[in-house]
Amino acid sequence: MTILIARTATGSSERRELVQAMLSWASLARRASGAVEVRLCEDLEEPGIYCLTSKWESASALDAHLAGPDFGVLLGALAVLGRETRFDVASRDADGEDALLLIRRARARHNGSPLSGEAPGDPAGP
Repeated sequence: MTILIARTATGSSERRELVQAMLSWASLARRASGAVEVRLCEDLEEPGIYCLTSKWESASALDAHLAGPDFGVLLGALAVLGRETRFDVASRDADGEDALLLIRRARARHNGSPLSGEAPGDPAGP
């Protein structure tokens, strides 16, 4: 089992568009090969903070999803409408580093900005 967690924030003016993009991604991700569960939640204590959680049968199933166009569209929406998006990957069958590298590469293709905690220009991060 491999789990991808994305956390992002948005202002009230971008909320509707960002939520629509995340709901669209969640619908597509649920039908992806290897997807076990996909959830979209808003923080009740901090409105405007969202968490996307997806569980996958294996790291390779998540890797295939991350390399596909559906995840790229989500990254584009997060780059334009989200603030300080953070991704975390946890896995029982691998250490998740391959998935993090794929996220970093996909994000660099879409907006050129590093993930939280990465140095600019460092595609592999820490």
